[in-house]
Amino acid sequence: MNNITIQVGTELSGRYLVQRLLAHGGMASVYEALDIQLHRQVAIKVLASHLSGDQSFREKFVTEARVAAALNHPNLVNIYDQGQQGDLTYLVLELVTGTTLRHVLDDFKIIDAERAVELMEAVLEGLGAAHAAGIIHRDIKPENILLSNEGRIKLSDFGLARNVDTRTEASELLGTVGYMAPELVTGGAATKASDVYACGIMLYEMLTGTRPFVGEQSMQVAYQHANSRVPAPSLANPELSPGLDRLVLMATEPKASNRPADAQELLLALRQFETLSPDNRTTVLNPVSAGATEVISPLESSDDEPFANVPGRRKLVPFLIWSVIAILVGSLGGWWFGAGPGALSPVPQLSNRTMAQAQAALSPLDLKIVVAHENSLTIDAGLITRTDPAAGGFVG
Repeated sequence: MNNITIQVGTELSGRYLVQRLLAHGGMASVYEALDIQLHRQVAIKVLASHLSGDQSFREKFVTEARVAAALNHPNLVNIYDQGQQGDLTYLVLELVTGTTLRHVLDDFKIIDAERAVELMEAVLEGLGAAHAAGIIHRDIKPENILLSNEGRIKLSDFGLARNVDTRTEASELLGTVGYMAPELVTGGAATKASDVYACGIMLYEMLTGTRPFVGEQSMQVAYQHANSRVPAPSLANPELSPGLDRLVLMATEPKASNRPADAQELLLALRQFETLSPDNRTTVLNPVSAGATEVISPLESSDDEPFANVPGRRKLVPFLIWSVIAILVGSLGGWWFGAGPGALSPVPQLSNRTMAQAQAALSPLDLKIVVAHENSLTIDAGLITRTDPAAGGFVG
């Protein structure tokens, strides 16, 4: 990987003041910068040197950036500008402060079915606008789904042409191959249906906590995409409905012509799907025995006014952990799922964890947690037995 490092304080084209590095990968690095003329914060994506020095790639990059810049949709990251300074080739993008779907999946593994459908609907609305304009994304994956502190869901990374070579990091290649359509594995051209396939893989991952095809080497993963059908997600998560199975299987048909032709068609199918009832997040369990400790009821919120989308604000959300030992965990720092208007907080898997591990897993959330204790024949004393809502559910 040959990334160009830009020093903090550098001005690009006399307009963009580089302030800090946000992320870097095999193809580009991203910086936060100040647009001096418009007095707003922006993101600067700088091509890696081995790509910036490739004239053919650079010309394609610039052309696609111009086309993508014409898109204007609330579920797409806006492209403001494109420029070159010396050996640097860069894009100026809307700065989205928050997290990514990848970070959410890393923390919580499975996303509640209703919330997963909502997230996918937002992604497909943005991707549908791009497809309508004739633009193919080519790299749909959780890393490119941004979740803002204001509750917005945005698809990013348009305008960056794909050119996987030996200098691309193995981890980045594996992540991309995990969502690659069969026709791309066998050398075919990327189409809108290829993006649809990647969306289907991403939906499968949200619903099950894992991708359908995994392997230590990228070739192992690619082979499975080219030679196997994606299984129904309910085989990995029996709580899922047949409708969700049909949706995932439709999007991941091995033959591109058998899939929805573009994001708009998949979005129509998604909207026809009947989601779970809105209030299925909490399940009250019966006492395990007459001698078990009575479950403590969730506390009422002490903050009556609607919480604002401002970092540092705390909201108290009733949340209940059962453990053999009774411990009270206080209110914790904010995070994306507790930041947007009406947003929900996903519950991680805490069974068989210690209280210290549970506290660490819950540290991104802004919750008030009540802890009770009960008897268990299968879980050792001092460990978490269950949560209400259950893992994968949401509180809000």
